[in-house]
Amino acid sequence: MRPEVIWMFVRLLLSNPLYSLHIIFASLSLLLQKAIIGLFTGTVSPVSVFYIYGRRKYLDVDAPLPINFLLLFGGWLKCEALLKKNVTLYCTDQNFAYFVETESHVNVYNSAVSPFVYIGQFNCAKKLYAIQIGDFLEYIRQLPQCTTKVALLSNTGRCGSTLLTQMLEGTGRVLALSEPESFFYETSVCLKRGPGEPMLGRIVPMLTFYAYCASIHGAYDLICIKLRMYSQCLVPVVHAHAPWIYHLYNYRNGIDTVESFMNFFDTYSKAVPVLKVLSVDFAKDLVTSLCSDDASETADMATDGFSFATWMVARALSEYMGFREKGINIPCVKYELLLEDPRGNLEALSHHFGLELTSDEIDNALLSLNKNSQEGLIFGRDNSFRRLKSKRHRDIRQDCVDICKRMGVPSIYSDELLPGVITTSRRRQ
Repeated sequence: MRPEVIWMFVRLLLSNPLYSLHIIFASLSLLLQKAIIGLFTGTVSPVSVFYIYGRRKYLDVDAPLPINFLLLFGGWLKCEALLKKNVTLYCTDQNFAYFVETESHVNVYNSAVSPFVYIGQFNCAKKLYAIQIGDFLEYIRQLPQCTTKVALLSNTGRCGSTLLTQMLEGTGRVLALSEPESFFYETSVCLKRGPGEPMLGRIVPMLTFYAYCASIHGAYDLICIKLRMYSQCLVPVVHAHAPWIYHLYNYRNGIDTVESFMNFFDTYSKAVPVLKVLSVDFAKDLVTSLCSDDASETADMATDGFSFATWMVARALSEYMGFREKGINIPCVKYELLLEDPRGNLEALSHHFGLELTSDEIDNALLSLNKNSQEGLIFGRDNSFRRLKSKRHRDIRQDCVDICKRMGVPSIYSDELLPGVITTSRRRQ
């Protein structure tokens, strides 16, 4: 990582001394907790429990990590504690899986609590559970088989995927999880080392665990997990290890998606003023440090923020097209077509997932169109749908067209549909 990148993070810490102190004390606390886990847990009670007595100020885009909390050790439990309805998988690292416990009446998977699972978990967590990843995977292998289906919803970001998740939730037969960050560590490994990394084989057992919990806590027919934009690299990993898992993709008109990203970056930089020092060169360095060389080599085509956002969207769409070329059955929902005929799209998804939803279930799902669960968040629709005041992007239109052409996807200015897009009979007429 280049010195400029490191210096930016140093400036971020220096700009907020309280945040820096929290990181120091929470890191020391976590090291102590890991020592406790490693030294004192056994096969009978392998789950370590910690009371949360403090948490730092949280931003909507922060990664879920144990250092977000100040912890006090509270004892050990058996693995069965992980199956409680108010205990949910929070995140993992190389050696451990972490869960949070909330009040018994709080369902962090429900969009009424939070539009994103990881935010609901952070705000509502009362305890943190930790278990060594090997013990967790072994426990999953011992669980009974269940009939609940599993689907992954990948997307470009800024494309209405949260709305689609809530519509599936509204059917009553789908446990729809909007961005649980339990695969954050696995995603970072996949981005850097590629989908062939053997360690990524643990993703499917984790999905199996989600399905089992969905079956015992609501008898759901399907659990649909909406991934964050950068986690779509896991799609070929999951397909290779578990071809029985369903896949779905979601995107939106290219120019609208790029403008939404720009609005989001603007809002986020206001929330974290030190981030105003960010430059396109910094963004390129960050991408290079997180991704493999093959994944980041085309980033040099970006010359400013708008063209970099174009590159992000084009790369996501290029990956999707690559999934289809590999034979992965991954149909695509386009946001504009979803709004044009929501019932027809839900019927098509019902057929894809083998659910055969009833008319009443679809009617209930359509009520989600009137919800705005992201109101007040950095991700909110107010930030997504504002038109850019600057006309700078018009001056680099050809650069953006060239980026899309290089990535092998339709131009962000084009209405050309991606392959595999769901088109209903109403649209065809």
